[in-house]
Amino acid sequence: MGFCPLLSGLVPGLTGTASLELVDCQGPACEWWNSEKGCCSIVDIDAYQKHFDVAHWDKNDASVPRATILLNEFMGNQDLDGNGLVYGYDFYIAEDDNIPKMLLKTQQTKMFDKTGLTEMTWEEYLSSL
Repeated sequence: MGFCPLLSGLVPGLTGTASLELVDCQGPACEWWNSEKGCCSIVDIDAYQKHFDVAHWDKNDASVPRATILLNEFMGNQDLDGNGLVYGYDFYIAEDDNIPKMLLKTQQTKMFDKTGLTEMTWEEYLSSL
């Protein structure tokens, strides 16, 4: 099936160089698999973006999950919540009992390197808005 676009990524080397670590796609065994379409939900970005635009983006209330906004900040390298920081580029969320599960899973997949980033608790992030 190829390689997973979410779990594959650059791994820092001992000499300061990075190597590409490719993780095989797990297909239907993966939590991000779209059984209806027979493909990875991450790969079906058009459907994801359309859903986000229609169901969440135009709403300026608590119905927009903050963790979803942060993941979109990371994917687009753009501040979307107005706090002047970009998740995954400027800061990350402390991996404690309060971190939303989707952020914890993302941070544990080596999608970004935490070196040099500011660590914030979930409460500190919410108070920055």
